[in-house]
Amino acid sequence: MAKTKVSAQTKAAAELAAARRIMNDEREARHFFYSKMRPKNIALAATYNNMFSLDLTEDSIATVTYEECMADDWQKFRNFKGEITLTGWTARIATQAVYSMLVEERFIEPVSRSKATDYRLKLLSISDEYLRREIVNLVEIPEMNRALTLHYVDKAKGEAFYRHFACKAEADRWLRLGETTLIEQLLNTINPYADIVLSLRKTPAPVIRFEQWHDRTDEDEQAGDNREMLRQALSQITGSDNHDKNVSEVLDAFVEETFVKTQRWSARQAEVWRRRFFFDMPSAELAEIYGVRPSYIDNMYFHLKNEFNIAIKQWWEANK
Repeated sequence: MAKTKVSAQTKAAAELAAARRIMNDEREARHFFYSKMRPKNIALAATYNNMFSLDLTEDSIATVTYEECMADDWQKFRNFKGEITLTGWTARIATQAVYSMLVEERFIEPVSRSKATDYRLKLLSISDEYLRREIVNLVEIPEMNRALTLHYVDKAKGEAFYRHFACKAEADRWLRLGETTLIEQLLNTINPYADIVLSLRKTPAPVIRFEQWHDRTDEDEQAGDNREMLRQALSQITGSDNHDKNVSEVLDAFVEETFVKTQRWSARQAEVWRRRFFFDMPSAELAEIYGVRPSYIDNMYFHLKNEFNIAIKQWWEANK
């Protein structure tokens, strides 16, 4: 036990000495950020590139991290106590610094803050085990952290997961509580992970312009006449002439009544239609969410869109 303690102290002392050399020697600093950190820079660049369709390089990650660490006379490095490796400490700084840069430069939008129940975790889609562990460690309650680590970091399933708890019910309970707590942490604290890890369970219908969505459903020569006919129908149904505000709600309700409640579409099919129709969400992103091939999403949406177009035109005729 004493030998282990000495060994830990020796490692911490070595890490602290390395931090001091980096702060005092520019050559040491450049070697650390651009060479020694390179594997983590590559992993972080790949994570952001895959999630947000960017083109970050490992050198750009290194530059942003180097500048962030130098700020305020190396204050972040001065806060380092040697409790973990210096590369691990710097990777945490890099993740936050790069995220802040991307938001400030408007490459990405920060996730909207909402209720935890509106979101689900997509941690398992992240290939970098180190990053998954960093995110899970936002939850410090031991039982919750253990359940999250086993499920999302170690990817333990069945008996390999349940044997670490008194019973199956207890394991499931701690995992559910841990997931809710983690989502709340991601939503309510300043962190770079929310956009990467969270996805909405159901996307709200946006307010889109009348002509914008109408032109997606009507390509014939009578589009202008049909547009005016639909304006009149919407006015009768909603009692308002503000079509840009009402059209999304009307269409959402139309799909719910015409297809979901009649069981012509499943809830999953309706959600795919909504995300593609309202938000133009790429097939690849939807395929990742539902665990299918992009070609499956393309084929599904082709048929859903055709069904919707036929039904909405029949509705136009009935309400003109």
